[in-house]
Amino acid sequence: GRDSSLEGRWEDYPVVHISWNDAKAYCDWAGKRLPTEAEWENAARGKRKQSLYPWGDGKSPMGKDGRWMMNIWQGDFPGA
Repeated sequence: GRDSSLEGRWEDYPVVHISWNDAKAYCDWAGKRLPTEAEWENAARGKRKQSLYPWGDGKSPMGKDGRWMMNIWQGDFPGA
C-alpha cells in the first residue's frame, strides 16, 4: 500500500507483477528502454530459439508430468 515499505526486506529479489506503464516510466527515469517484442521473445525462448512456443513445439503448455511449462496464474483473482 501507499504507506508500506520493503526497506530492509527483499533487497536481492527482482521486481515482479508490474505493469508495462510502470516499467516504461522506470526506464524513462533511469535513461533506459524496454526490450522490443523481438528481444523479449528471444530472451523468453532461451535455448529453444527454433521452437514454435517458448515451452517447445507442442501446443499444450502442460508438461508430461502434468505441470505447467511456463509461469501462469492459477486460482481466483482477485483473491477472496
